Amino acid sequence: MQLLKERTEEILRDSQSGSGTILEKCIKMLSANLEANPSPDVNAIIKNLRRIYWKHARMAVLFHFCNGLFLEIEEEKLLEDEKNAGEKLLAFLNTYTAQWQHTETGIARELMEEVVLKNKSILLHSNSSSIVKALSALAGKGILPQIYQTVSWPAEEGKVQAAELAKLGFSINVIADTAVQNHISDIDLALFGCDALFPAHFVNKTGTTLYAALLKSWNKKVYILSDSRKLIKTNLLPDSVARLLLEEKPRDPGEIWKNPPEGVSPLNEYFESVPNDYASAFILESGIYKPGKLDPLFKGFRVSELFKFEED
Repeated sequence: MQLLKERTEEILRDSQSGSGTILEKCIKMLSANLEANPSPDVNAIIKNLRRIYWKHARMAVLFHFCNGLFLEIEEEKLLEDEKNAGEKLLAFLNTYTAQWQHTETGIARELMEEVVLKNKSILLHSNSSSIVKALSALAGKGILPQIYQTVSWPAEEGKVQAAELAKLGFSINVIADTAVQNHISDIDLALFGCDALFPAHFVNKTGTTLYAALLKSWNKKVYILSDSRKLIKTNLLPDSVARLLLEEKPRDPGEIWKNPPEGVSPLNEYFESVPNDYASAFILESGIYKPGKLDPLFKGFRVSELFKFEED
């Protein structure tokens, strides 16, 4: 139980990782807990996952995973059968991991088939495991485009991504979030991640809309890397769940300004909604799609009753 609490707190403090990394940390946390506790406290698992999801609610892969795990708990009646819960939940984690472990590799493959990146200069923003995986595949083929990486204020997770890419051999210019205009003539295209993908807009780090609009005005391509778990149609969801995915919750104002003077209210927001037509194309593991061609990809699914909650 203590391990579960400690790992949960670590994930809650993480303001620099992308959604894929947050999900990976959750799966490792649960695996360690279940291996140590074959008859786990299932209520404690639910409560800690709810806390993590509440903090990172706009990350659709986290919703996809938590919903799947909660459905497993419901269908197998694991709240009443904790004796066998450890084995069944570990089996779910193994199956889920096996099903999705090659997703980012598939995105990288589609990117390399569609987009010429050799001798190009690429703008990156924030920190995305899909971006890192795609560029790692490029580096493996000896293709090392010049990178312009924003700091990605206020959490500065762009520095984390820049450090990872530098280890792969990329030459990286780290620039202030507000300095992209100064380098736009040298930038050929942008690669951005995506935390959730809806029929009319996608969710990503604040600043993405301005960068996409700027590149579009210069007739430069903006590619969005996503995976199919991030496809969400909110009219198929309960209102409480849809609201969590759509609404941006205020973050710690101290990240922007500690102890501001009276009358000053720092507003710290991590994510924003970007119109899909600001993107040149969306690159998923299943293929490459223009903004107006996404509709057939959206599927309905059942939402667990355990997801119908307010903050614990």
